[in-house]
Amino acid sequence: MTLMSKSYWVILSLLYVIFFFWYGGSGEKMTSKEIELGINTLKENMEKNGRENTEFLNYVNNLIETDDGNEFIMVNLIKYREIAKYPESSKWSEETDPMLADARYVDGLMPKLIKNGGFPLLVSTVNGRFIDEDNPESWDVVALIRYRSVKDMMNMIIEMSETDLSLHKWASIEKTHVFPAQVQIGLFLSKALVTLVFLILASIPILIKRTKSK
Repeated sequence: MTLMSKSYWVILSLLYVIFFFWYGGSGEKMTSKEIELGINTLKENMEKNGRENTEFLNYVNNLIETDDGNEFIMVNLIKYREIAKYPESSKWSEETDPMLADARYVDGLMPKLIKNGGFPLLVSTVNGRFIDEDNPESWDVVALIRYRSVKDMMNMIIEMSETDLSLHKWASIEKTHVFPAQVQIGLFLSKALVTLVFLILASIPILIKRTKSK
């Protein structure tokens, strides 16, 4: 085995270990102290920024009740505004394009999402209607977002509460339904797929060596 091959495998192994710990997905539930600290911090940040927090904190408490320490999928059904709606005091108050507002939100969201072990599994535009007699609402986008745990999502929400990201979100969105789900059967095997890619990459030096020896 050459020095180059050893270095290649060491680097590849290190990258996989980093990915493995970043991905996580199986941990402990939030403790009562973590919950109390998180809620209080979130409340303080929202009050500091002059935002109403009662309804949103109720949503957060609903999420905490589902906490089992494991990864989950957040299902987002989104209906965009026809015209962006920023507060009159905002520097974007004359912005009319809701998709530009949404782009500002996504640009700020993604680094925080990835930092906390999350990533989009699917973002898709709605292409019609089928069975919806009891809920005839229309949606523009369906997004499935993977979170490493409720604790990690909570950390992300707290980070976001220190910014004006929610301003852009609600300037672009008319209404949304958001709820957590646990995968029972699915092809979104991100961890398995990445592991397979790493195994293929690890086999490249062996294949090259065998090819040269022929």
